[in-house]
Amino acid sequence: MFWFNPFFHLIKNEIKAIQEFLADKHATEEKDTSEYAELLLMQAIGTYKYKLVNPFFIIN
Repeated sequence: MFWFNPFFHLIKNEIKAIQEFLADKHATEEKDTSEYAELLLMQAIGTYKYKLVNPFFIIN
């Protein structure tokens, strides 16, 4: 219905950005902000401190 309105796409992008800021604010309210920043940085780089795999089960 709104595919012809170019402002709809701009508003949609702004709503996504606001939701991200609200999620970050909620995540850092009662926790250590440096730990959360490290988590975001590791996710952006692609390295993780904790992996969800078992190193003892290796298929050759």
